Amino acid sequence: MEQLEYEQIIRFRKEEYNRNGFNALETSRDELQKLTGSRKADAPVIEEAMRQCMLEGDRADETDGFMVTYYCDNLGPDRRKMY
Repeated sequence: MEQLEYEQIIRFRKEEYNRNGFNALETSRDELQKLTGSRKADAPVIEEAMRQCMLEGDRADETDGFMVTYYCDNLGPDRRKMY
């Protein structure tokens, strides 16, 4: 899969969380690999897609794999992209 496809999946999930009233989406590189059936070799592409979807206030944790907490309560244009 291409980076843009991973970004679309992440954005869709963030919007879904927002619509359902959930505050935060925690997702990991490994979870996205399983969800999409991707290979381990795609890990750098997935991580970059995850970074590109981060907005101000979102958190990345690289201590045990790669995990990002996306805060979905405000997805408005007033929140700037992190990367």
